[in-house]
Amino acid sequence: MKKLIYALIPAAFLLPGALFAGPNHGPVFKGFYAPYGAGSYTVPYDKSINGGNNNGLSSGSMRDSDNAFKTLKGYSLSCGYFYDWLQCDISYTGIETDNLIVEHASTPGNEYSADAELSVADLRAGYRFSNPGDTSYKWLYLGVRRSELEISYNNTESKATGFIAGFYGFSSFGLSSPFEFVLTWDVCIAGYRYNWNRFHSDVYIDVSRKFAMDLGLSAGAGVQYEPWDLAVILKVSPFVSYRKYEEEDIAGNRSTKMSLGGTLIGIEVVFSIPDYKNNIVE
Repeated sequence: MKKLIYALIPAAFLLPGALFAGPNHGPVFKGFYAPYGAGSYTVPYDKSINGGNNNGLSSGSMRDSDNAFKTLKGYSLSCGYFYDWLQCDISYTGIETDNLIVEHASTPGNEYSADAELSVADLRAGYRFSNPGDTSYKWLYLGVRRSELEISYNNTESKATGFIAGFYGFSSFGLSSPFEFVLTWDVCIAGYRYNWNRFHSDVYIDVSRKFAMDLGLSAGAGVQYEPWDLAVILKVSPFVSYRKYEEEDIAGNRSTKMSLGGTLIGIEVVFSIPDYKNNIVE
């Protein structure tokens, strides 16, 4: 998945410039690094193979650290292109946990640590709302999402493909030239197709019913150096990625779930190369 994204980045930058001329257009690049975050996961668990006294088939996680904001970290990269009202991009996000233990498998002095990793690739396109000569814009988008959630406990893994919809905003306000104050926000929801949702775990479930979805929000504030269209933003990004798997045996009522959620805090850099200098209407 990463190789495909790396191969498409040069194409997003070079090809559209050769095809389009006229209205404002250009590439947009974003990079986000979050060294801090607070999060938790839910993982399949079975006392017959994992011990403990819980009768359910899922266990939550507990923090094994005094600092709650040292349990999650992540990053994302994206490259895209806009032409007048149309904007599209591809992106990759990686998130992983740290200092978390499995609740029902742990007793004082005998904690069981486990790591969770979430990888997400998006291909999105949509309508860009903007005014000529202004760096501010809003973007209503739809797309395809590929998600892989892995938790080391019980060799648990979920791979799913589905669809995403969202709304992104980038607003700039004049300060002392050439700098501007910037606010950004994003809200998105993703759902996954039944036939494109694969589950594996040492906890056996004869899966006949599946449900999977993602929710994401973000808000940021920063400063943009307008002559370069370069913005540096402090960003907060809460999210949840949820999966549930059930058997159709009503008598047994066996079901399990896995999820990863939390809030990331980090720095985002946004860089664009428009066809004309912003804030000058030609």
